Amino acid sequence: MAQAFDALLQTQEIVIECADKVRRASRTYAKTNADFADSLSERAASSAGCERTMTFDVVAAQLAGMTLIR
Repeated sequence: MAQAFDALLQTQEIVIECADKVRRASRTYAKTNADFADSLSERAASSAGCERTMTFDVVAAQLAGMTLIR
């Protein structure tokens, strides 16, 4: 899946909005096996200046760099 994202990001015929965030999320996904959507949400929030991204998802907190709400 990460290879597919990378291939799409390198294709000149396709324009991906916020490609840098998608690229970083893809790397997190590939390295940690975190859910891609969680990784992208965390990257988008971080890029927007959020100090942390909160989640109820234990796995997202562990793998995607989010903070678990208890």
